[in-house]
Amino acid sequence: MGDISKQVAGRIRVMCSRLLERAPSNIQALKSKGDWKTLGVYVHGACRNALRLGMLEIRQNNDLDSASTYFSAGATIAAELQFLPPEMLSLSNYDIPIFCCLISGDFQGAKSLAEIVNKSSIGNAKSHFDVHAKVLGAFVLSDKDQFRRSIENFENLEKNYWWEKQKIYF
Repeated sequence: MGDISKQVAGRIRVMCSRLLERAPSNIQALKSKGDWKTLGVYVHGACRNALRLGMLEIRQNNDLDSASTYFSAGATIAAELQFLPPEMLSLSNYDIPIFCCLISGDFQGAKSLAEIVNKSSIGNAKSHFDVHAKVLGAFVLSDKDQFRRSIENFENLEKNYWWEKQKIYF
């Protein structure tokens, strides 16, 4: 890894670590206010930070134990979504939390979140991110019909940079 890459990784590590450290108190504050929409976005971001930190541990330090600790922290934070009113959240708030659950081995947590996504009729059928969450939810639940419908929906979306990159995963 070059010096620039190490510097960027260091900045990412500091930023994500600070945000992840504050997550429990910030989550509690948002819960006490009943600010569900902001809480959903915040949980998604905190899970993304945990995922980034775990990936940095693997790539920079080859430290699977530390990475696992971050992934587990993400799964713990992701559990907050199970108790929020799903109609207040975007389906795209669920994708990275589901990934955190899967990668940490919390398959029940992943299934619980996937069920929320799968049952939801709120998602924006034109949002790449909402459709992505539908694909992921159906995959986790082995719902082949929903998976096929979601893939078909994804294939019919407007083609853009994100679509081209994400298509690889589907």
